[in-house]
Amino acid sequence: FFFFSESAMTIRRHVQLLLLFEGGAAISFGNKHPHLTIRASSSSCADFKSSEMSPTLRDFKSEASGVFGAVRLAALFPAGAILGSVFAMPVVAGEPFGLGIVKRLYLLLGAVSVSASLVSVTFSTAAINEIAFRQVEPSASLADLLARDFDLFYTGSLFNFYVSTVGMLIMLLLRVSTWNGCPVFAKAAAIFVAASLLQCIDALTMRLEDSRQSNVLQLAWHFFVLVFRRMMSGMLIQALALLLGSFGTVYSAWAVYHVYLSKVKGII
Repeated sequence: FFFFSESAMTIRRHVQLLLLFEGGAAISFGNKHPHLTIRASSSSCADFKSSEMSPTLRDFKSEASGVFGAVRLAALFPAGAILGSVFAMPVVAGEPFGLGIVKRLYLLLGAVSVSASLVSVTFSTAAINEIAFRQVEPSASLADLLARDFDLFYTGSLFNFYVSTVGMLIMLLLRVSTWNGCPVFAKAAAIFVAASLLQCIDALTMRLEDSRQSNVLQLAWHFFVLVFRRMMSGMLIQALALLLGSFGTVYSAWAVYHVYLSKVKGII
């Protein structure tokens, strides 16, 4: 009888410990204080659920530095590829209006693409330096870290890289479509470039990794909002850059209309 009673007590203790570790309510087999057992089991279950629901914070500095390093490396290519060919299509007096507009747009796109590429490299480099010399708090994910501490750096580098890439492809399309060496092969080359351009545009309009923007248009708007907020906070350099960029866009549209009136209508 003593052997069987000791075995029953051992089995009871094992069952209670097993249920406690599983996070459930322990079953009492004649315990003198059943309410203490239930209270301990409930607290264990609550601790287990809270640990499952709360996100784990960790350091994402190396991952963030890798993201900005990849963008910087990719943004260097458009600047190096375009800079030598920006002035490769000079305007000739007496040429047709369409060809003259293409050459002028080629120059404009070259200047915008090179500038956007250098801005992307600058944003990326500044972000890498900030990560290296600044104490960064842990975060739940890489996206949370970028949105919290490096929003302007990440949005600015990514958006300007997109502008430089699309601008470079449009420049290439204008260049091959106006090549007079062999119009047949020029058209074939233009078709391939147009296909690549559409592929890039489709990739840019896909959902971005950062859930705050769903496509490149929302990314552009978010970048404008961040720049405007920085301007309103008293940064005069950013205010001057925003004003010059807006004026340049309006002036470019006026320049195309001016050339149209001059070459086609003969008014100016």
